[in-house]
Amino acid sequence: KGDLLAQIESTSYQAELEQAKATLALAEANLEEIQNRSLPEEIEEVRAAVDEAQAQLVLRKKERDRALRLASARNNVISQSEYDVTESEYKRMEAQVRSLEQKLRLVEQGPRPEKIAAAKARVDEARALVSKAEYFHANTAIVSPIRGTVLEKRTEVGEIVRPDVLLSDMFLVADLTEMQAEVEVQERDLHRISIGNACRIIPDAYPDRSYAARIARINPQINRQRAVVSVRIDVLEPDEALLPNMNCRVEF
Repeated sequence: KGDLLAQIESTSYQAELEQAKATLALAEANLEEIQNRSLPEEIEEVRAAVDEAQAQLVLRKKERDRALRLASARNNVISQSEYDVTESEYKRMEAQVRSLEQKLRLVEQGPRPEKIAAAKARVDEARALVSKAEYFHANTAIVSPIRGTVLEKRTEVGEIVRPDVLLSDMFLVADLTEMQAEVEVQERDLHRISIGNACRIIPDAYPDRSYAARIARINPQINRQRAVVSVRIDVLEPDEALLPNMNCRVEF
């Protein structure tokens, strides 16, 4: 049990797993960044930018007012186009101040709940992708699910298989320490047997040997055409001489 029977080429599945882990790390980092409120120095940096922009706005307003007076003078000290440039600079600085003030309010308030919820959803999605990639990558190693013997190898080297879609059995594995015999009993003899009855098995290959056994299962349905019922017999102490599909005789 657990022995490696075959190895599926895992390069692409390894790459998908690494990609999924990187996506998860990015999502977790993004969530952490959103959840952590802005640091005091970040708030102070934005507040300083607001103060500077407001000071520039005051200066631009003075320049705009001065240009307005000059443009309104009788001798037209400055042209209309020069005044328009000054007015445009004032409007631009006014918009910049509003933008920075809005940014400062957002920084001071911290992240919105819906933004945090969206970041958490992305983390959950990334975790699911990692689990899926890990599952497929683990399935590239075909191991025996039981302690037993490989009876058939049904896949050859170079054959195309996928760990997510196995369309056929790759191996037939059996636990040969647990052997059963199957025998057909006539319908008229059913009253003579019951589950747990002792019996013995004599293989055709070794007629001088017999193995202790007992009835394990009686098929609940009778073959009407042949008037027989299938009975399963547990071999109590099988040895290596007994092989699957070997012919035998059962004595009740």
